[in-house]
Amino acid sequence: MVDSMANKDENNLQRLKEIIKVFSKYEFGYLIEKIKLKHKIPFISPTYNYETLEELDESAPERLRFVLQELGPTFIKLGQTLSTRPDLVGRKFANEFTKLQDDNPPIEFDYVKAIIKKELKHPIENIFNSFDAEPLGSASIGQVHRAVLKNGHSVAVKIQKPGVEHIIKSDISIMEFLAKRIDTYIPQFKIYNIPAIVEEFKRSI
Repeated sequence: MVDSMANKDENNLQRLKEIIKVFSKYEFGYLIEKIKLKHKIPFISPTYNYETLEELDESAPERLRFVLQELGPTFIKLGQTLSTRPDLVGRKFANEFTKLQDDNPPIEFDYVKAIIKKELKHPIENIFNSFDAEPLGSASIGQVHRAVLKNGHSVAVKIQKPGVEHIIKSDISIMEFLAKRIDTYIPQFKIYNIPAIVEEFKRSI
């Protein structure tokens, strides 16, 4: 039975089911079986059997990258973080995770102006001499604009995208839940200390 983390919030439970489906879609259904969540997604197809990362087949790093990409901002950020930690996930996984991209269409400039006015208590023209409407870059969590303050200092202004904070908090809660189950039900994975990886990621994001 899924513990109180998933049961306390219907949105979390639905998101958990979505995550399980995506893992199963990319042939990680065996892990779902091992951590005793198969009953949440019945009729998943049999997939590769493995007990450690070393046993994963050659396609596993790419398949896991597809999983993270499809699950969105929080999981993409996790993969990007792990791409810098081959000591934790191995060189093959780290190299594959460097391919993760989170570029997204930018949010409308009217929304940017509204956010600045709400957060800084003044309209954009009262704070900046100039503010580029076109962002320098737009990712899944936020976007960055070049601007010049009234005192002439050039700055970069990062705007958080709407609703992303709730998504991240929900996903991290589910990551913690899954990490504990992996640690409990797959003893061979204890050497990777997955709960600690998720905790470190939680602090960094």
